[in-house]
Amino acid sequence: MQAIREIKIENNMWRDDRGWGLNLLAASGRTLKPIGDLHVVSMKPGKIRGNHYHENSTEWILFTGGRAKLIWRKVGTKPINTVTISGLAPTLYELPPNIEHAIINEDQKDIYLVSMNELEDRETVKSTNLVLI
Repeated sequence: MQAIREIKIENNMWRDDRGWGLNLLAASGRTLKPIGDLHVVSMKPGKIRGNHYHENSTEWILFTGGRAKLIWRKVGTKPINTVTISGLAPTLYELPPNIEHAIINEDQKDIYLVSMNELEDRETVKSTNLVLI
């Protein structure tokens, strides 16, 4: 079964008294490979983003700023999986094509997501019955 995976990013991060930095392309393995889309979004407390999947594009999502829940399953399957993101450090996940996914901000403040897809036309398909909005 195709599954999401957490990518260890420590070797591509640096920290100092100002905060942290990350080479997202190196961490995701996309250095010198084209990317089709890169965007940053904020999420208000309790709000949901996603509830979709991409038919032909892998997506990488960097979570930062607080607690979140990543809900996912392979298209056409019944079991719904959840991953809790602690928010204590930036966390990167890779989501292969045809993985339905939704994200819930479980913190009391805004959190931030950096999303990168390998294709410009991500062929985003709305999910049904993954997370009720």
